[in-house]
Amino acid sequence: MKRLGLIGLGLVVAGCASDDVMEPELIPTSFIESGASTSAPVRRSTSSRSSIVGGYELIGENFTADITYEDEGDKLAVYYEHRVPGARPLLGDLEMHRPWISEGKRTFDGESYSGLDLKVEMEAGPCRTGGQTFSHFANVQAGRLRYQACAKETGPSESWSEEIFTYLPAIEACQRAAAVRSIAYLRGAGERQVTHVRRDGADVVVRFAYPDAGRMDCVVQDGVRDSQEPFIEWTVVLDGEPALDGEGTPVFVLGEMPQNGTACYQWERVRDETGALIGALGHDACGSGTQEIALGGSR
Repeated sequence: MKRLGLIGLGLVVAGCASDDVMEPELIPTSFIESGASTSAPVRRSTSSRSSIVGGYELIGENFTADITYEDEGDKLAVYYEHRVPGARPLLGDLEMHRPWISEGKRTFDGESYSGLDLKVEMEAGPCRTGGQTFSHFANVQAGRLRYQACAKETGPSESWSEEIFTYLPAIEACQRAAAVRSIAYLRGAGERQVTHVRRDGADVVVRFAYPDAGRMDCVVQDGVRDSQEPFIEWTVVLDGEPALDGEGTPVFVLGEMPQNGTACYQWERVRDETGALIGALGHDACGSGTQEIALGGSR
């Protein structure tokens, strides 16, 4: 798989900081962005780097930030830039936690160039703010300040799973239909994985993969509206038909959280606003490699 194409990720984060810590604790007066010597290396703003290959954009009520992947030839470096109005940016390095998806969450640890601890955790789920639904809940810690946030992947190659919460009613409708439709049921009712969801005009097309039994498309005509059960049509995907862009990266299972390593996947927990389990996103740990998993499993 193409590494750089897989890395084009980003997140939009909206949230708020705790108010029990003074802002100068986050941006110490000893920190200088550039033009002066410090006890730690100082890097220019991430927005001016020519070798950026992806990352995350963070936007909060009282802060903005970027997590940026930079191709340094022999490695992929991860940088953090945190901005608070009226203060110089806080810059630092991050590392992706091992395993790449720890306890169902994406985790980054690091340190600012002025010595503050940095940590970012993201958990998949329909996080709503400002009239929008983002794909992840996020927690950011910089020094003693903590931020709760909503997160959304952006970039030149977003994963199909970024819209999974928009399509969740259609996925659930397909699951219900499969329980009573013999062609879908016989292909492995309890083992199916969602590998892709897309719109086709007014319809929603949910692609399922069945172990050792091929692929099927569940076409939800006109999507799901209110409490009415939609009209659903099943079509078999021919064996020779090419995969859709991003198909299978990742996969989604509804209502369960498999153990890491199951079917050679690292599993990312998906939860609702209350913390209840919705399902899990599976990132290929064998075919894609650990770096691609760490960067989101996107194309």
